[in-house]
Amino acid sequence: MMTHANILKIEEAGRDYAVFGNVRYNFDDDEVGTKEEAAAFFRGLVGKDAAIEAAESASDRTGRFYIGVDFMDWNGSNVKVIPIPFNVSSVEIVQFPV
Repeated sequence: MMTHANILKIEEAGRDYAVFGNVRYNFDDDEVGTKEEAAAFFRGLVGKDAAIEAAESASDRTGRFYIGVDFMDWNGSNVKVIPIPFNVSSVEIVQFPV
């Protein structure tokens, strides 16, 4: 199965959230770890690209999103992304100061 993704820059990683482009993902606890641990995963990656699962691919409505940070050149024109699941409690658009 192919998952569609958007490539966005990791702009910020807060206490329990991360901002990709202009979209803030508020993490939720799950069986693997806490929302704070999920956000901490991205702190060292601020400024790098991430592949965020597109809305049309996130169809199971569980609150789990796949965010890929490992990119591999597949054949010179396509990129293979290794998705990592994160539980998300909410998603919101953020406005940055001009």
